[in-house]
Amino acid sequence: GDEMKFMFLLIFFTLPTTSMIIAKAFACVEFDNGEGGVDKYMLVDMTLSCDDDNRRYQFMRGFALIMGVALPVGVPLAAYALLWSRREEIEGRKTRLGGPELNVLAFYFRTYSAKCWRWTVIDMQRRLVPCWLMAFCTDSTTVLVHSLGSSYAFVLVWREYEPSWDAQADQLGYS
Repeated sequence: GDEMKFMFLLIFFTLPTTSMIIAKAFACVEFDNGEGGVDKYMLVDMTLSCDDDNRRYQFMRGFALIMGVALPVGVPLAAYALLWSRREEIEGRKTRLGGPELNVLAFYFRTYSAKCWRWTVIDMQRRLVPCWLMAFCTDSTTVLVHSLGSSYAFVLVWREYEPSWDAQADQLGYS
């Protein structure tokens, strides 16, 4: 009931932020050590060395790797599986929210047309791309360019596919 609905909303809204925090566990900054070498420290905790022999760092990185698969990959897959299991009811709905049996999941598909319920998962992935770019790109310009590029590509696909329920639900104003 309402507890599940709240949990789905909470996961949906916190997923990008949580994913960004997880991704930051992989970001290290290099500093000259004054002896011709380089020392690496975590971007988010400059007291933590990124050396391979640092157990605390290895634990954090291992945990982040597990959570990096569980959340940014697992949550959209779980959402897709839940929606897919109710696809006939979702595709057969006559209103945005569908019947009472879809109340818990309606938040995910309410803005999309009956046949485009999958777009909520695509939108989740779009929201996660900038978070993970930060983990693997150290140059902020590269992150910005790739984030803008992926967002632009999403807008173009959205415009051509028109997944919105109606013109009022079209968040990009293309319908």
